[in-house]
Amino acid sequence: MQDRLEDFIKENRGQFDELEPRHSVWEKIDVELTDGKVKSINLTMWLWKVAVVILIGAVAFLLVDRYTFKEQQIAAVTTVEEFNELETFYTSLISKKELRVEDATSSDDFFTFLATDIEEIDAIYIELKTTFEKDLETPAVLDALVHLLRQKLHLISSQLDVLNEIKTNDNEVDLMDEGISSL
Repeated sequence: MQDRLEDFIKENRGQFDELEPRHSVWEKIDVELTDGKVKSINLTMWLWKVAVVILIGAVAFLLVDRYTFKEQQIAAVTTVEEFNELETFYTSLISKKELRVEDATSSDDFFTFLATDIEEIDAIYIELKTTFEKDLETPAVLDALVHLLRQKLHLISSQLDVLNEIKTNDNEVDLMDEGISSL
């Protein structure tokens, strides 16, 4: 029986290829196959995909925000610690040199010609340090504070150099006076 069907199909193949069903037949087949569910599934799937993308974006934003916030906190803590170490170091150097200047000037009553400059630097330093401690714990402000400490240290060192030079000149004059008086 199958052979006769195959023979019939082979003999009438041209007639099968020429005829196509009407458009309404295809629409009925489509409706029967889908039962109207395919369109709602596509809409539901599309909404789920959008929700997942939004969720992934929100999680990524929160993770990046949290990570950068922690980095800022760590940077602020290290900046404050670094400032405290630098301030301690420079303050100890400055106080040692100031003591040497006081010793040199108290015995000979020298005029401290850089006192006003040092006072100005101190005033600027105090103002900038207050700003740094309140809300601007940035490396730029830290650099400015360290620069002021270095400038103060340099002024005191130059004052010490001048005082030492004056003392050596006085000693040379005294030695010359002693040499002349002994002749």
